[in-house]
Amino acid sequence: MAQDSHAKKPKVVGIIPARYGSTRLPGKALRLIAGKPMIQRVLERCLTARRLDSVWVATDDERIAQAVAAVGGRVIMTSPRHPSGTDRLAEAVTKLEADIVVNLQGDQPFLDAEMIEEAVQPLLDDPGLPMATIMHPVARPEDFANPSPEPRRRRRCASASSAGGDATPCVRSGGKTPPWRLTSACNFSSSRRRIHSQPSNSTSNSMSRSE
Repeated sequence: MAQDSHAKKPKVVGIIPARYGSTRLPGKALRLIAGKPMIQRVLERCLTARRLDSVWVATDDERIAQAVAAVGGRVIMTSPRHPSGTDRLAEAVTKLEADIVVNLQGDQPFLDAEMIEEAVQPLLDDPGLPMATIMHPVARPEDFANPSPEPRRRRRCASASSAGGDATPCVRSGGKTPPWRLTSACNFSSSRRRIHSQPSNSTSNSMSRSE
């Protein structure tokens, strides 16, 4: 007999980690792009994604929180001690009810919302999928040594799972495996919450990314 929970539509929540003290460009979340703070432009793009039921900005800075609130955005305040945006998301998601959590990068003001659809859809199609990512084949050998994300910022959807078949940890060190499945898309990621996920000995993830 089918259970009611099987027919329930998964709740998909987007979270944009943002901090003021960016390593390469301090205050970049509030830098103006054609008169609007970058975080506002990212938020506006993410809100056009049809698969997202809500979008939140996770930040440790009141200036960013005020800029988001000023345009009607939703904010979650987090610790200032997180080493990456993925760690910030891991804290923020504990304060939300969600089945799938999308980690949206705060420095992509011209994000194509269709990429979010392509990243989330594999999780909707396959409840057992622990991870999905959007990627593009690297055609030039020199791009393998290029630290810039640009060679990877394309729109082809793929999926992957960790070797153990469990949720891939979202923290770089010293943390527990978060209770959701991870999906990444062109330097942003989304994940499905897994209430009964098992802890993993691994404490690193190549998809963790500084803000």
